[in-house]
Amino acid sequence: MSSSIVGVQQGESRTAPESLALLAAMSATLAACGGGGSGADAAAPLPAAFVNRDRAVSAPGLMRRPASPSAVETRLPSATELMDWAEQSYATFFPDSAADQALELYIYRHYPASGNYLGVAAGRVYVLGPVSGGQLLDVGSLADFAPRVFGEPRPVSAEDAVAARALMQVQFTARPAEIAAVKQRGFASWLAEQMEAPRSTSAVVWMAQNGYSNTSTLRKYTTLERPAVWMIWQQLWLVPDAVRARAALALSEYFVVSSLLASGMWVGQAMAAYWDLLMGNAFGSFRLLLEQLSLNAGMGRTLSILDSRAEDETGRRPDENYARELMQLFTIGLYELNIDGTERLDSQGRKIETFDNDDVSNLARVFTGYTYGGGLPKLPSDDPTMDREIVNPGFVTEPMQLYAFRHSNAEVNFLGTRISGKMEPRAKMGQALDVLFNHPNVGPFFARQMIQRLVTSNPSPAYVARIAKVFNSNGRGQRGDLKAVFSAIWLDAEARGQSSNPAGRLGKLSEPMLRIVQWGRTFARPESLQKYVGFEDAYGEQIPLRSPSVFNFYRPGFVPPGTALAPNGWVAPEFQIVHEASVSAYLNHLEPLLRLGFRRMLRHETFDATGRWVGSPTENVLADYDAELPLAGNPSALVHHLNRVMCAGRLAVAAQQIIIDAVASMPWPANPTEDQRRDRVAAALLLVMATPDYLVQT
Repeated sequence: MSSSIVGVQQGESRTAPESLALLAAMSATLAACGGGGSGADAAAPLPAAFVNRDRAVSAPGLMRRPASPSAVETRLPSATELMDWAEQSYATFFPDSAADQALELYIYRHYPASGNYLGVAAGRVYVLGPVSGGQLLDVGSLADFAPRVFGEPRPVSAEDAVAARALMQVQFTARPAEIAAVKQRGFASWLAEQMEAPRSTSAVVWMAQNGYSNTSTLRKYTTLERPAVWMIWQQLWLVPDAVRARAALALSEYFVVSSLLASGMWVGQAMAAYWDLLMGNAFGSFRLLLEQLSLNAGMGRTLSILDSRAEDETGRRPDENYARELMQLFTIGLYELNIDGTERLDSQGRKIETFDNDDVSNLARVFTGYTYGGGLPKLPSDDPTMDREIVNPGFVTEPMQLYAFRHSNAEVNFLGTRISGKMEPRAKMGQALDVLFNHPNVGPFFARQMIQRLVTSNPSPAYVARIAKVFNSNGRGQRGDLKAVFSAIWLDAEARGQSSNPAGRLGKLSEPMLRIVQWGRTFARPESLQKYVGFEDAYGEQIPLRSPSVFNFYRPGFVPPGTALAPNGWVAPEFQIVHEASVSAYLNHLEPLLRLGFRRMLRHETFDATGRWVGSPTENVLADYDAELPLAGNPSALVHHLNRVMCAGRLAVAAQQIIIDAVASMPWPANPTEDQRRDRVAAALLLVMATPDYLVQT
């Protein structure tokens, strides 16, 4: 603050010329002041001079901020916003957080300690009191000072970058309000609050509310996969418990169930029930989730638990698909591990296998006899056409039920454990799952993959060990407490960038589906997202819950060929779906999306009399860009803002300048149109989302 401003003491009177000089030095201060403070004073009468605005002394060119390229498109501040800013920036003149008062056309505040008044009427800003030499002074319009009220984004501060980085690990976005909340409460406290947030509307309920669970007039069911895709985009875009959804999405890439593999009757509803299990147990018990998934119809379809039957005299054997993947992918992995996730070796330096084919064939007997749950009119027949009447989708949303006469009564011997064939079937399943759950491999095996999905592709062995120990015990003797595990992953020093591990270990390629979720939650209009049901194209070869195989979209140990990663022993799983076609597809999808939103949309709402789905077009998903359009005339401010909310401050200075120059080269008349502003925002966003700094999260 200049000495001329500091020299004005509270209550000191000035002549009008002196006041004008003072206000000039303030350089748009008053035009950005706003209200809503807490310490309200008693309502002060508005002096007559304040009412007679036609007698106000104007200060053209003195108080006004020099016009900036973005001034014309900045939204107007409210009187409250304007006066709040003045109190924060120039407390000498407007002290003590006065309260808004109203009289005639004015919204004003009175500051007894300084004797000043500050008010807004008809879009103009006025001051009266010692600061203006006792004269009513018109200091400009709200539009003149909007840039100062709202500020212009500056290069991302270290504090903002730390908060944004944390947010992008635990959820999908780092919007300004979220960054502010993390900075205010501290990341650990903020995270604890979010993990306690109540569960949002279930996916199964959403299906029913939107008509996708209705049967046709001919009592037919749908086998369309599209409702499953629409459901998961709705969940990821709109649920308020974003931290829970992020954890559930990571779990969906570990306990893989895919709508491509679980096809059949009511596939959308089956996938909705599966997603509800992940959301409901994301911060619950690993052991409970393991059992619930073993009885889920989507899992039953994907890995052939459904209708697996006991061995018989014809040579039929229980289906071994689920038993194998339950061990290989969901619990213990292929080789014995140390607590830090490194592989144990025998005396000859060889890896030690965790199970063999006999273990698989024995464990498979545990999962025989299970078929669809509630809502099925009769026992499933061997008729593959499945043309019987299905009244509702309950049989795929409820847990599978057991038909004991199809269950194997043979003894089960696996992983050194004997389970009597005479044991009650559900108890038999429980004992088998307990054996797997308590295997020493589960902690490090699960920990490493969750770290890969959420933080970094190459966690240090020490990081894995710390999380595995939390899996083994949450500090209160509970094993498999997922809330404790996820919290430990996100709060670990390595996740927070406070470790001394080599730089090459840090970071991961952002998954394509995470990029589209980030865009939707950051910019798209929520009401249009609620109506949207048509995004079915593979966004960079990835649609959530639509993996082409049970091994997920990529393997956790994938190493891009011909790179420097292999010599260092590092992996980059997401790069398994990165190639010339996927890169071009990503950019080709992105360009119209950012500018125009989604256009190919058809909402299937019901059946017609012949049993066919009929639908109607829906509104486009459009971006508001409310915070970005006012910055279109200031490319530097626009890029700084996008760097904060999209990149957590990772965008290199050189890349920022290239994008700034590119945006600045676009046409920009004196009075730009809405389309011209949107063109600039979309171009800047496209270039940001194409940079390695955005694509690789560090």
